[in-house]
Amino acid sequence: MILSPRARRPIDPTRLSKLLHTALLRGGVEDLRGVDIRLGSGGVEERLLAGHAREQGSVTTAAAAALLNVSDARARGLLKRAAEKGVLVRVGSRYYPPEHAVPQARQRELVLALARTQGAFRCQHAAEALGIPSRQAGRLLQRMEAEGLIVRLEGTKRYRACEPDELNNSQQEK
Repeated sequence: MILSPRARRPIDPTRLSKLLHTALLRGGVEDLRGVDIRLGSGGVEERLLAGHAREQGSVTTAAAAALLNVSDARARGLLKRAAEKGVLVRVGSRYYPPEHAVPQARQRELVLALARTQGAFRCQHAAEALGIPSRQAGRLLQRMEAEGLIVRLEGTKRYRACEPDELNNSQQEK
C-alpha cells in the first residue's frame, strides 16, 4: 500500500497507475503496458537497457547496474535475459542493439565470408563488418588464427582465409 505524501492516505490504484505511467514516460519508456510492471517480467529494465545501448552504442554490466540502480549480479541477469530474448546481442562483455552487432554464433562465419570476398583484410574491416570494437575483433581473429581458420600475412596486419592444403597441414602438425 502506498500512502499519499500529504494526506497519508492510501493512493487509489487508478491514480497510482497514471502517476507511474507518467513517470515512466518522462524517464524515456514510451510503449509500456501495465502487464510488464505487474508481472515483474523485466520489460521496463529491458527497454531501458536497450535504449541505453542504442544511445551509447553498447552497455556493460557496470553501466547497467548504475543505470538501473541494482547490484552487478542483478544487472548481469537482466542483460543475460535481454540477450536471450533478442533485445540485446552479447559480444564479449558488452551488449549491443541487435541491429548494430552480429551475434557471437555467426561471427566466425561472417569473418570467413569476408575473407573469401575480399581476399586479404585488416582487423578494422572485420570490426566494421561485425559491428564491434576493433579490440574485440582482434581477439576473435587471434582465436581463429590459432584454430587454423585464417592466416596472418607475414610482415603485415592483414589476414586471409586458409587454403584447404594449409588447413590439412596445420591439423596434421597438431
